[in-house]
Amino acid sequence: MDDPEDAVLAALTGPAREPGSAQRGEGGWTATTGGHVPARPDSIRLVKERRSGDLAMVAFEYVDVEDREWHGWLGLKRSGDGWGTTGGASGSGRAPTRSSAPWANFGAMYGQDMAMAGGQVYGEGVARVRVTSAAGDAIEDSVDGGVALVMSPGAFPRPWTVELFDAGGALLGSHPHPRRPPRS
Repeated sequence: MDDPEDAVLAALTGPAREPGSAQRGEGGWTATTGGHVPARPDSIRLVKERRSGDLAMVAFEYVDVEDREWHGWLGLKRSGDGWGTTGGASGSGRAPTRSSAPWANFGAMYGQDMAMAGGQVYGEGVARVRVTSAAGDAIEDSVDGGVALVMSPGAFPRPWTVELFDAGGALLGSHPHPRRPPRS
């Protein structure tokens, strides 16, 4: 694909696949690896895109062919034959936030060649998100439409700290990643 958005649209409308594995956690959440229920093409909304060299992230929302709402992001990498997906994170439905404290509900992927994290950001007045690595490196993004996407080429050692700032640069809150949202 010549454009990251084209690669995302092809991935979201691709054929159905069964999940490779599922994990259940406290509080009733389920994480699945692999699997796919195709999007209804007319329902796809690309919410945000970030590019840095040969890396890109595209946040999306859609309704699948079984009438479930999804939101998330896909990571992409450019190679000799164009843009291809490298992974991502998504969730179904829109649960109300479980906290009044600022926090970022990020899905992430990381390795020696890249790190990507993104998702919904909650909290009154949150305008920027910064993720700091265990080595002290930082990546950040603006919050647009309630979504932030951060990426880094190369290793970005964990654990990570997520910091949330207002438009004036004041720190509104921080938390480790991954983590559960605080309960109010």
